[in-house]
Amino acid sequence: MIRCVCFNIIIQPLFLFVQMRRLLVHICVISPADITDKTKWGGVLTHTKMLSNILVKEGNEVTLIAPADHLNKSHGKLINNIHVVFTHGIEKVIVNHKWIKNVQETFNKIHEQKPIELVISEGYCAYGLQKKYTNLPIVSFVHNFSFIHFYNNWTEVGSIRSLLSYLLKTIPRLLFRIFRFEIPFYHSTNYTVSCSKLNAGYLRKIYQIPQHKLKIIQNWINTYHFYPNVSFRLECRQRLNIPDNVLVFLLVGSIWRPKGFHIAIQSFSKIVSRFSNAILLICGSGREKEKEHLTELVQQKGIDNKVRFLGEIEYSELPQFYNMADIFLMPSLLSEGHAYTLIEAMACGLPSIATQLGGNIETIGDSGILVPPGDVDALEQAMIELAQNPEKRKELSRLARERVMQYFSEDVAIQKVSSLLTENFPDKIH
Repeated sequence: MIRCVCFNIIIQPLFLFVQMRRLLVHICVISPADITDKTKWGGVLTHTKMLSNILVKEGNEVTLIAPADHLNKSHGKLINNIHVVFTHGIEKVIVNHKWIKNVQETFNKIHEQKPIELVISEGYCAYGLQKKYTNLPIVSFVHNFSFIHFYNNWTEVGSIRSLLSYLLKTIPRLLFRIFRFEIPFYHSTNYTVSCSKLNAGYLRKIYQIPQHKLKIIQNWINTYHFYPNVSFRLECRQRLNIPDNVLVFLLVGSIWRPKGFHIAIQSFSKIVSRFSNAILLICGSGREKEKEHLTELVQQKGIDNKVRFLGEIEYSELPQFYNMADIFLMPSLLSEGHAYTLIEAMACGLPSIATQLGGNIETIGDSGILVPPGDVDALEQAMIELAQNPEKRKELSRLARERVMQYFSEDVAIQKVSSLLTENFPDKIH
């Protein structure tokens, strides 16, 4: 009784006072992703949602400027205490002059109503604000950048026609973005935050971002949403009519050639005779031409009854599919910054095989198997190794979950983001 009275009289008012002080901080997040769209998911969208959530949890008032995908989009929404304000002008998650102008106008209106004390930009979405608001701190979070797209687009070149298109259209467009927007913006911001050590190295060496302005905060996930759950496994398998004794390999991501799904299909086709109870599930949507190519490849290999295309899965349902599977495959040919799908699979205790490329190396550690990108035989051998060894799958499952909890959980991210803001902007963040 005394304890309750003490809490009500002393502790609770003190807690509320601290919260009120923190609510004085008004942070504006500018992103090319609309977090109100529950049907879509992807790296930038997930990061925007996760970052905005932890800023709110830390007691800040957060306003998010996001793209409106429809002209009749409402002027604003309140999602999990995040004020979402929509603007137009962005196409295919690519920042352009129209978007920059509209963001500036939208930002000005918000700033006049209630002054913004800190700006967080996904990539260079806040370009232009640094010129007008010279005393306003700006922090940019970089997941991927145009330099990386040189390689990623090159993997799609398969003919003389596509090569000419790459040389005449893609390269000039990428160079324009790099020198017109990315380099000037990242040099003008207070800090540039990279999602991986690899990308941080590119930003330092190629973009010449000074070491003291470069920070690393790896992507993170909600480990209370993505976690091992036996009931998910049973429910999802029942829904998909998959018996418990079937060995399920899982691919999750956008369907386009640099993701390497065709490599996984080729490797899988070589082991089905050895593991008659194995199937391959592909979750995701993307380019129709690539899906047609994958479908043709499946038919060519004679494994129509072993491969299922499930289409795009809602974000809220992803944990069920990770838990339902036995082995996760990430055969990317592109340099992944710090792939969310890999972290999500690991958080659900799903043993993973990923290409030894980009941020995958620092993500997976010793909790999975790494193979050379594009190596069908190496991927095949890794699949066989895990398929025939349930004990190793069990051990990797444990290690994967532990690694995510240690390095990529929301609690870890809160500490890193909070330290970044309070240590570097003490006059802004109370």
